[in-house]
Amino acid sequence: MNYTVDLKAPRAAWLFKLTQTSFGRLKWSPRYFILLDTEIRYYKDEYTDTPSQILHLSDVGQIIPLMDRPNTFRLEPSLHQHNANSKPWTIECSSYQEMELWFNSIHHRLSLAPVFNPPPFPSVSNQKKCSSHHHFFKKSLKSSSSTPIIPSHATYTPIPSLSQLRRGVVIPSSPPPTPEASTSLHPLDLPSPCTTSVSPYYPFE
Repeated sequence: MNYTVDLKAPRAAWLFKLTQTSFGRLKWSPRYFILLDTEIRYYKDEYTDTPSQILHLSDVGQIIPLMDRPNTFRLEPSLHQHNANSKPWTIECSSYQEMELWFNSIHHRLSLAPVFNPPPFPSVSNQKKCSSHHHFFKKSLKSSSSTPIIPSHATYTPIPSLSQLRRGVVIPSSPPPTPEASTSLHPLDLPSPCTTSVSPYYPFE
């Protein structure tokens, strides 16, 4: 039966994330991921209110499917985020269909990200006018109750738990995935980001 997938809808699922232990070893760890309009979060379990980490999609430069590992994609930081604290997120799904859904949902959000061009520097005669507009804009922001397009880490407040509705996503109770020797938590064979062979992106159809 054919059906249309709403790529704008929030997502929630147990996925695997490539993590690094305190001894420097890499391993695949099950994490509970939630994809919202402008960010992706992951939790250690589905009952935790505080996320382990939040990645704003405005900081993602591109999403890349890995050709040498099935059902896996990587979120690369944008150019302005390339520093010691910015690292790519490598995520593995349990099936191709799940990877396709998450890949297309994230790619859809990235394609809608607005592109801002810096305004020209105001002339001396216009500085006073621009200053008054700036104060009006700040006042409007303070009085506005709408959600900003790009959330800020400084203004993040954990969303409280509800019985059926959690973190903006209707989440059925489900146990974390059980690793299998042949499919999950297998020995790491992923090359480093700089040596991974990546083909040009072709959207899933």
